[in-house]
This record gives sequence, C-alpha cells and structure tokens, in this order.
Amino acid sequence: MSSGRLRRYPASGLLWRYGETIRAGYLDHRTANPWRLNAIITWPRAILQCYFFVLLGASSDRSRLAFAFVGAVVLSLTLPTIVSIGSVPMSDKWMGTFHRIRLGQLPAFTVFALRAVPYLLDALIMMALCALAVGTLTGQLVLAVKLLALAPVLMLLAATSAAAGLAVASAAIPNKADVLLGNTMMYLIVAAGGVIVPPGRIPWLDTIGQFLPIRNGLLAVRALLDGGPWAAHLLAEIGVGVAWALLGVLGYRLHIGLSRRRGLDAFA
Repeated sequence: MSSGRLRRYPASGLLWRYGETIRAGYLDHRTANPWRLNAIITWPRAILQCYFFVLLGASSDRSRLAFAFVGAVVLSLTLPTIVSIGSVPMSDKWMGTFHRIRLGQLPAFTVFALRAVPYLLDALIMMALCALAVGTLTGQLVLAVKLLALAPVLMLLAATSAAAGLAVASAAIPNKADVLLGNTMMYLIVAAGGVIVPPGRIPWLDTIGQFLPIRNGLLAVRALLDGGPWAAHLLAEIGVGVAWALLGVLGYRLHIGLSRRRGLDAFA
C-alpha cells in the first residue's frame, strides 16, 4: 500500500525529503553557528568590514559615500553565501558521510543547496545589521531603509551568490581549500564587481565581473534606488546564478563519477 501511495502522491514524498534536508541543514547550522557566537564575533566583524569598505570607497571622493555604502552592504551577503557556505559540503568530507548522499535519491547539489538555506537567511540578517549600523555611523540611515525595502531583490542576490559559493566549494573539496577559494572569490567580486567604485575602469577586470554573482544584481539595486531601468540587470544576475548552479551540479557529479570509475573519492 505504501508503494501505491508514493506513486499516487510523488510530489508529497519529494517535498518531505526537501523539508527534512532543510531541517537537517538548520540543525547543522545552529550547532556550528550559535547565536551567541554570531552576536559576539560574526556580526560585529561583518559590520566592521562593511564600514571599512564604505570608508575605502569614499576615501578619494566623499561624493561616492552613498555608492560605496550600497555596494558594501550588498557585499556583506557574500560572507555567509560564498565564504561560510563551503562548510556545507565540507562537513561531509570531515565526517565521511558523502557516500550516503551518493546512495540517496536527491542529487548531491540539491542536497547541499537545501542544507544551505539557513545561510541565505543568515545573509539577510547580516546585511540588515550592516545596513542599519553602518548607515547610522555614516549618515546613510535613510538610504539603508530604502535599500532594505528591496528585500526580494536582495534575496535573489543571496541565492545567486550561494550558487556560486557551492560551485566554488566543489573545486575546493580535494584540497580542503574552501575558506581560501571562498575568500578569493569574495575579493574578486570586490575588485571586479563594481562594489565600492564604479565598474569600467579596467576593461579586462570588468569583463570578468560580468560573470560573477552580485555584479549585475548590484546594478539592478542601484537602478531601483535611482529610479532607472533595472530589469535587464536583474535578468543578467539570474542568468549568472543559473550558470554557477550548473557548474556546481557538474562539479559534484564529477566527484561522484571519479569515485565510481576510478576510486578517487575527493570526500574521503
């Protein structure tokens, strides 16, 4: 009877698996990132980093303060979604549990993406704290409120950057270089993403920026704040996010394929 029920309600079984995977991710995240640790270390560090980038962007021209503020606040999304998110697949390497994912019914990237949902929420909380705290320190509190009103767009940016973070983590697993590659990716976004200075100053770096998360979405955010055209930038951000997600899918499939054909298990 249970097999008939599964055939009749396949979506319910799939949704149950999704829900349980998200719940497992939440429990792992809560254990690794207790709120006291966030309040004492993680959030203050993010606020100080955001404040530093705002001051850096406005150091040569005070009129760029608002520009740098928006970019630095949006950049704070990447701390959980690109740097910290690497611990999601890396935990299976540390615990030696990736073989269970290989034998499961959900693709590896799907499992990691669902377990990473708490990092998206963490990114929004961190960005809100940075916006309000740094906005108060720099006199940009009104702009901070306007920026936070674009929460749906910011959630999309969190999702696209998380896709890139998981893709980067797939390349880092063999050498346990998730923190190194995650930080490299974040600073590449700073350099090529038009975060604290306008893009277009260095052509080759600007070309790289077109393929990075945050870059196009940040242009959409700036356009929304200024009342300009934003849809094309947002669509470009979605396209970049999908491309990074596909790279992540291929990366984890490659690890699984190598382990099955050659016995080379990067998660071992």
